[in-house]
Amino acid sequence: MFSLFSGCYEYMTRKEELHILIIGLDKAGKTTLLEKLKTLYTDYTGLDASQILPTVGLNIARFEVNNTPMVLWDLGGQAPLRSIWEKYFAESHALLFVVDSSDADRIHEAKMVMDRALGNRELHGAPLLVLANKHDAPGAMPAVEVRELLGLGKFDSRASDVQTCSALSGDGLRNAIDWLVDKNVAPRPTKVSTFSCRASISNSQDGNASPGSPSPPLNAIARRHFSAATFLALPVALFVSSAEAVIKGYEPMPALQGKDYGKSRMTYSDYVTTDSGLQYQDLKPGTGVQPSKGQTAVVDWSGVTIGYYGRPFEARNKAKGGAFTGDEKDFFRFKLGDPGVIPAFNEAVAGMKVGGIRRIIVPSEIGYPNNDYKKGKPSPTTFSGQRALGFVLENQGFIDKTLLFDIELLKVVE
Repeated sequence: MFSLFSGCYEYMTRKEELHILIIGLDKAGKTTLLEKLKTLYTDYTGLDASQILPTVGLNIARFEVNNTPMVLWDLGGQAPLRSIWEKYFAESHALLFVVDSSDADRIHEAKMVMDRALGNRELHGAPLLVLANKHDAPGAMPAVEVRELLGLGKFDSRASDVQTCSALSGDGLRNAIDWLVDKNVAPRPTKVSTFSCRASISNSQDGNASPGSPSPPLNAIARRHFSAATFLALPVALFVSSAEAVIKGYEPMPALQGKDYGKSRMTYSDYVTTDSGLQYQDLKPGTGVQPSKGQTAVVDWSGVTIGYYGRPFEARNKAKGGAFTGDEKDFFRFKLGDPGVIPAFNEAVAGMKVGGIRRIIVPSEIGYPNNDYKKGKPSPTTFSGQRALGFVLENQGFIDKTLLFDIELLKVVE
């Protein structure tokens, strides 16, 4: 009981965190920027740019600036992942939109994506900072040109600005953070504190969240002043709220029945589409041998339910050590062509070479048989991952059960 009251006291007296959502097109440099911020504001040395792969899932940074605790969420920018963004809008105090100032060909696409996000009512009034990244690259557009092309401030009265930066060198990043803090210190909307069930996934260099990372709220209680009576009643309220969150997070949703929204049949121009309906993109081409049918492939993999809420159910980049031999139990091993492995996995790996990383978008027809992850491999290795994947595949209320996998081919064994 003491620990419960202690937790309640800590909840009511803690400093309110400033939540910053980082979004933008793929290849804009969002994750590189986040890793540089970790280096600038914490004792942690962020990943080198050469180690960073396109984000699937969520990257998180926490630090404090001018007595203001900050949480920054970096979300993947590829087209199949953008539907996940809106799940974080309600908890975001400000928006950091990153554009590649050296890529004029995609600035119109960036404007359309940004306008769509700003049109969401959950972001109404939230300050917007556009960071024109890669300003030191040849042909980079100045801030005034980026502002004009994005039409910033013409139809929206929110606080906004365009600043140039280099995520590689860190130039301009401190000014950006200072601007965000200044625009949000007082007054700013009180955001909700979340009581929800969350899936724990491992931290990885390709952009997956760390254990216990915040996920979109399933139920919440806004912070307020409590009377003594309310304080005494709070433990019960918290328990009930937590229980309701678990129920609401994993119950069927009849309102979605029969609705597809077309997402399960969407194709993306930067992905290759095969006759089976598999879509793939090579994040990193391999240079080693290509497996043949009957050979054993050793892979590391991650998975996300992009058809619903972007729930991660497996994290890639488990520790490999200095001399990988393929014997570690944490990696998935299978004979190419094994009927017990989902068709999409067999097809994707058959076209890879050792050292390569391939991202695949998998419709249910070539995914888990009968939408049951227990009937096909690979399956999630954690309870939270099994629960997240099972919830989406087994729920009769969801039409779109599209999955996204990242596969790294580590070794081929005769």
